[in-house]
Amino acid sequence: MEKSDSIGKLAEALAKAQSVMTGAIKDSDNPFFKSRYADLSSVWDACRKPLTENGLAVIQTTCTMPETPEYVVVETILTHTSGEWIKGRLAMKPVKQDPQAIGSCITYARRYALAAMVGIAPEDDDANAASGKGKPQDKNEVMRKTEAADTGKPRQSGSAIYCPDKANKIQPKAQCEGCAKKNECLI
Repeated sequence: MEKSDSIGKLAEALAKAQSVMTGAIKDSDNPFFKSRYADLSSVWDACRKPLTENGLAVIQTTCTMPETPEYVVVETILTHTSGEWIKGRLAMKPVKQDPQAIGSCITYARRYALAAMVGIAPEDDDANAASGKGKPQDKNEVMRKTEAADTGKPRQSGSAIYCPDKANKIQPKAQCEGCAKKNECLI
C-alpha cells in the first residue's frame, strides 16, 4: 500500500462513508459452485453514493509486471477532494492467456480490490460466522439454499425459508404473509 503524506481528511471521510454503506448484494449466480455472489456492479452500488457524498472517488487502472507478464495488475486508488490518497495493487494470473480470461480476471480483481479498499463485504458473508456474528451453515442448510436457487422455489428450514423473491435470503415465514405471492411459492 502506498499513500499520500497525510490521510487524516481521507480517513475521516471514509469513516463517514462506511457508517452508511451497506453490504454488497449477492445478485449474480455462479453455476459452477451453485452459489450466488456480489458482482462488481453490486459492490459499486453499495459504495458509490456514500463515497461521493463524502468527497471520495475511486480510480482503477490495469497494467502488467515486466518480470511476470502473465499476471494482470489492478491498481486501485482511493482519492479525497483534499488531495489525499491511498493506493493498492492486486496481481492475479488469468486461467488462460486469451482476451476473455484476461477480462474476467481484471473484473474479478477490480471487485475484490474495490471491496477491500472501501470496506465492503457481501451480505451474509461467511466472515459473519468466523467472527461469531452468526453460526456457520451446516451442509444440509447449504444444500437447501442451493436447491432454492436452482428451482426458483424456496426451501423451508425450521421457521425460515429461502425466498427467491428476496434473492434467496433467509426470511422468517411470517414475512411471507405480506408477500405478493401469498405463500404460492411455499412447497
